[in-house]
Amino acid sequence: MCNHRKNKFGPAFRPGRWPVRLTLALWLCGFMGGMAWAQSFSGNDMRNIPGRPGEWILKGNVVIVSQGNRIYSDYAEYNQKTTSCIAYGNLRIFTKEKVKITGKRLIYDGPKQTYNVEEDVVLDDGTVVMRTPELEFEGKNNTAIYEHGGEMTSGETVLKSKRGFYEGRTEMFYCYDDVVIVNPEYTIWTDTLHYHRSGLAKFFGPTNIETDDYYMYSRWGWFHQEKEQVSLKDDAYIKTKETQTLYGDSIYYDLAKKRGNVHRNVFLEDTAQNCYVKSEYAENDEVAGYAFFTQNPRAVMVQQETDSLFLVSDTMRLTYATVYDTLWTGGRPQPVADADRPDASQTKSSVNKPGGQAAKGHNGKGRRKDKSDALKSDQTGKAPAEAPEMPETPEKPPFNVEEEREIRELLAYPNVRFYKKDVQGKCDSLIYFRRDSLMFMLREPVVWMSGYQVDGDTIRLWFKENRPDRVWVNENVFMAARVVLKPEDTVTRSNALEVEEGEWFNQIKGKEMWGYFDDSSTFRLADVAGKAEAVYYVVDEEKMELIGINKSLSKRIKMYFKNADIQGVNLVEPERTALYPEPDLTQRERILKGFHWVTGLRPRSQYDLAPVW
Repeated sequence: MCNHRKNKFGPAFRPGRWPVRLTLALWLCGFMGGMAWAQSFSGNDMRNIPGRPGEWILKGNVVIVSQGNRIYSDYAEYNQKTTSCIAYGNLRIFTKEKVKITGKRLIYDGPKQTYNVEEDVVLDDGTVVMRTPELEFEGKNNTAIYEHGGEMTSGETVLKSKRGFYEGRTEMFYCYDDVVIVNPEYTIWTDTLHYHRSGLAKFFGPTNIETDDYYMYSRWGWFHQEKEQVSLKDDAYIKTKETQTLYGDSIYYDLAKKRGNVHRNVFLEDTAQNCYVKSEYAENDEVAGYAFFTQNPRAVMVQQETDSLFLVSDTMRLTYATVYDTLWTGGRPQPVADADRPDASQTKSSVNKPGGQAAKGHNGKGRRKDKSDALKSDQTGKAPAEAPEMPETPEKPPFNVEEEREIRELLAYPNVRFYKKDVQGKCDSLIYFRRDSLMFMLREPVVWMSGYQVDGDTIRLWFKENRPDRVWVNENVFMAARVVLKPEDTVTRSNALEVEEGEWFNQIKGKEMWGYFDDSSTFRLADVAGKAEAVYYVVDEEKMELIGINKSLSKRIKMYFKNADIQGVNLVEPERTALYPEPDLTQRERILKGFHWVTGLRPRSQYDLAPVW
């Protein structure tokens, strides 16, 4: 009689035939698409589930191997037919793709090779570590999916989001909702992010990026960590940690080389310099030290809350201190040579000669304070004041160019026009030196200020406390102003665009001119040298009648002003001067050669330059 006792593993079980650790290994071989697969399972305690053939309960040191994937746990319920299982307790998963997954609970679908892991889940494929409360891993595609918040770490980069998945084969992360990617060199906040382990991050939706040197924003684009390049689209901007922000519809920037370009609706804002530039295309190079603008560029330099400099041209170039010295060596306006600048004694002796001074006391509009004083001045030639010494210009900049990198200049060309309340102008090319408040105009420049039109080959205009301080005009100097007798015509005629037959103009021309302004931005002195010629109208201010027309030719002519009214004229070494009755001079004789009245080109407001600012 058989002495074997029955047991839960079946009547054929004989103690001692198996080792102490109960082991059952079943190898199933088949062919699917020409490839063989196998499975095995084991545990310290293995039991069939009653009424469910091929299903096992495994306890203690559970090991399940299916199609090259291994599952370790303390407990498992295993379906031998489908190779599916439920496992928990000291759970560890190793896939044939060399991915390790740990967690508290697993539901494994054998046919689909999907792993649903719950509680404190960690996935590690050797290069990427993912942490999430709940994870679905697809073994066939090597894809990990989470829906309840997750964190992925690749090297020094940490990526967090509410939802996302990772494709191991393509090494791509897809993250959604409250996405944050943190790296020692940058941080990205966005709604949707596609990130490749190479460092390329594509983002969709409102996105903020911060690096050591920049803040960036756009609605979509990409950022490459290794190459340190960024592309920003739609409502984009890039801002330095200092004071400069560059806006546009499309921005490409190389953060390593600190340069890039911007397309459409470009807007550069520099709050430190109070400088703003708009255009449709721009390039910015921080290392080379310039920003380049084209396609309808327009600039605003805020000098006071109620007074700014508005400027337009075909092309603009904002230049930093790295090239400032080069521009400096191009030459500052030099004062009149000492040989041509008489001292005080020379001035007094020359103007005391008979005929050495023309009529005194008239203004640019032709009005006169006192007839007798004018005649007396014309006879004695006594000037009301001496011309100030012309300032010397240093040969080198009075500052360290390399240290003071905040210094900037604005270069505009061609077709330049600008507007400021107290001065307007046009030219072909213009450089505005921000630190010196110097405006340097080239090629047919014309400036309108204090009721006068001033032009020459080159004009250099200095500002002080945001007001015109002095002006230097070189070669072919011409200064003109309308003469208006009737006060009621002052507004209507002084700014009239056309020139009517018989109109009067005060004029002065020469080779070089220095002009100086008072605190109200009006002329106080115009000093013209080099075969200076003048035609100006002497008017009895009380009777508002014309006394005569003075024509003069001299080595140098100085006009003195008060409230833009000519108070006196000083002739230095005159060749000829005469006061003519008005009928004695034809209209042609009253006009100096080179006169051209182009006040029709004068901007009356910033909206004459551009309709939108």
